[in-house]
Amino acid sequence: MIVCKNCGLPDFEHCLFEPRVIPEGCVCPPGEWKIDPIPAPCDHYQGDGQKCCVNCEHDERCHAKKA
Repeated sequence: MIVCKNCGLPDFEHCLFEPRVIPEGCVCPPGEWKIDPIPAPCDHYQGDGQKCCVNCEHDERCHAKKA
């Protein structure tokens, strides 16, 4: 039986599936984002490499994939 990892209910008793669209270039774990839709990585990473981009909140790896 498959159950929801959040509430423990079987999939047939659970809410409807709502897909999350991952923007092109994003390599972030989908559960990391609390907003929907997930914004696309911007054109240029601005940050110190330890934190997310100040413009789009993606990390440096997402910007590398987009380049």
